[in-house]
Amino acid sequence: MRDSNTRRLWLEATAIFAAAMAFLFALAPTAPFTKELGVCESGAVRDIATSVAQQNHGIEQIFSAVRDLNSIMEDATRRLDSNDRAVSDLKEVSDRVSGIVDTYRA
Repeated sequence: MRDSNTRRLWLEATAIFAAAMAFLFALAPTAPFTKELGVCESGAVRDIATSVAQQNHGIEQIFSAVRDLNSIMEDATRRLDSNDRAVSDLKEVSDRVSGIVDTYRA
C-alpha cells in the first residue's frame, strides 16, 4: 500500500510539474524576447519558473515527510509485534505456572 501511495503522489506531482511547464512554454512565445540574449523580457515566465521551482521544493518536502512518517509507522508496527509476542509468551508461561500450582493443590 505504501508503494502505491508514493507512486500516486509522484504521478500527481509529475502531472502538476508538466502542466506548469506546458503553461510556461505556451506563454513564452507570446512574450517579447531579446534577440541578442534569447531570453524572455517578461517577468511572467521567470515568475512561473520560480513558482514551479518552489512547488517542486514543497513536493520534495512532502515526500520527505511521508517517508519519515512511514519509517515511524514501521518502527511502531515492529514494536507492537514484539510486544504481542512477549504478551503471548507471558501468557503461555503463566498458564504453565497455573497448571503446576493446580497440580500441587490437588
